[in-house]
Amino acid sequence: MPDSGETLYEAYQLVEKGDLAQARALIEPLLDSDPTNEDALWIYAHAAEDKEAGQNALRRLSRLNPDYPGLQTLLADTGVVTTQARTSTPVVDEPILEPDLSESVSPNYAYDIDSDLDDIDAELAEDESGRSGRSFLYLILAGLVVVVIVLLLLNAAASSNTPSQVADNATQTSEPITSEPTSEEMVPIQPESTVANMTTEEPTPTMESMSVDVTDVEATDEAIEPTTAAQNVDESMSGEFASIEALLADQALAEDGIVMSQTALGDTLMINICSLPGPDATPHIREVFETLGQEPEETLAGAAAIGVGLTDCATNTLFRTVGVSTSDARDFANGTLDSREFEALWRPF
Repeated sequence: MPDSGETLYEAYQLVEKGDLAQARALIEPLLDSDPTNEDALWIYAHAAEDKEAGQNALRRLSRLNPDYPGLQTLLADTGVVTTQARTSTPVVDEPILEPDLSESVSPNYAYDIDSDLDDIDAELAEDESGRSGRSFLYLILAGLVVVVIVLLLLNAAASSNTPSQVADNATQTSEPITSEPTSEEMVPIQPESTVANMTTEEPTPTMESMSVDVTDVEATDEAIEPTTAAQNVDESMSGEFASIEALLADQALAEDGIVMSQTALGDTLMINICSLPGPDATPHIREVFETLGQEPEETLAGAAAIGVGLTDCATNTLFRTVGVSTSDARDFANGTLDSREFEALWRPF
């Protein structure tokens, strides 16, 4: 038949895919029309519905061509004995298996099927190599995903350490105010009234505290707190920022609610509010920036930036501080920047 080669090839593909019923449906008509077709018997033996039918197909193929490629190995594996079967049991379908019906067709036809099978094996090998390449790419992508996750975790760990470091720095910067007001960071924000008080009023009480008799101190067992310039600085600062406190009357300010500090943005007007980090704190931060962004430079004491610190007022602990330049705060206040663009400019200290 002119289409037998194509039919055998299609049946072979179905056997490879495991669709044995469809393969038998293609092979059985070929065997009905040509019972001595060796290639059809070989494929049918692999697509047989049960073991007995497959063994019968192998016996028929062995009687036709005992040297068919791979036949003896398969017979040995399946335990099919063909010699005894020929000598002890009669052949029922002997007229169907006459070898002279396909002498001119079988050798050439088997050679064509073998070449087709070789081509199929080569295609399967190429498909297998393609799948191996794709598997390797999947492994590379999985590795990249793991690296990205590790980097994100490291960044999250680093950002979680930043609030505690800010709290330590805030504590350290607030200590000199209670002892000595000679820090260079305090100089830019001192008004002329503070300088006058430091140069005129302080020498007398300081000298008086220095001249107290030690024996009197021990007898009374009372601590003597000398009057220092830090008190004048605190009073002058609270007076200077009184207008800002009034502007932020809706906000719950911490103990050190308004201070001037040096940050990466320069002279920064810090507003410490009673709020814990989280989504609820974002509207408060935005409101402080918007309120101060509407004020002139004189009200902000010439600050180059505005910062907001989130403080647990129960323990007076500073958890997080963010800031923006005064120009960005003004752009947000006048509507040049929307909330999303403005929040992208916030910088943690």
